Amino acid sequence: MKFSSEMTLQLQPCTHTIYRPFGGIEGYRLISDPAGRLAVTTFPMEMARRLSASMDQWSACYLLTGGGQAYLGQSHYAMKCIAEHVVDPAKAFASDVFLIHAQEEPRTRTGRRGSTWSTV
Repeated sequence: MKFSSEMTLQLQPCTHTIYRPFGGIEGYRLISDPAGRLAVTTFPMEMARRLSASMDQWSACYLLTGGGQAYLGQSHYAMKCIAEHVVDPAKAFASDVFLIHAQEEPRTRTGRRGSTWSTV
């Protein structure tokens, strides 16, 4: 896609919060914008079964990615569906999961006990 030299992009500053309850820069992450209504939760596919047992069920769009392939799905019970995809041979390519869902609650920059918060 070519952009005209007359077109200028108006970027508004914003802050996204990345919640990492297990620490580190990989693994489970919840990315949200305090002013927005949507959030993205991402984690490695190998965490899906363990997380599905402990997480609330969300209505969400989800993306399974890996090996240059992607699978897009949606469900009222997204974590349950993702746990089922873990054992589906057709989804064996998937190494990462991305859920796009409504934010559960407003986040603050102070964090929660035992968790790591960062902003980008």
